[in-house]
Amino acid sequence: MTIVIKSNSKNTDVDLLLKKLKESPKKQGLRKHFGLLKRNIDGLELQKELRNEWD
Repeated sequence: MTIVIKSNSKNTDVDLLLKKLKESPKKQGLRKHFGLLKRNIDGLELQKELRNEWD
């Protein structure tokens, strides 16, 4: 998030903006989408199987 502070803004306005910034929820990112396969198969076997489909 970007906050633009103009020269004519009051200290109370700046404090309110900073408070909102601290309260905003943190973004999770894509980390939850990577990692373990939800199926009970080996990752290497899955890669080999998928790559052999093109042959």
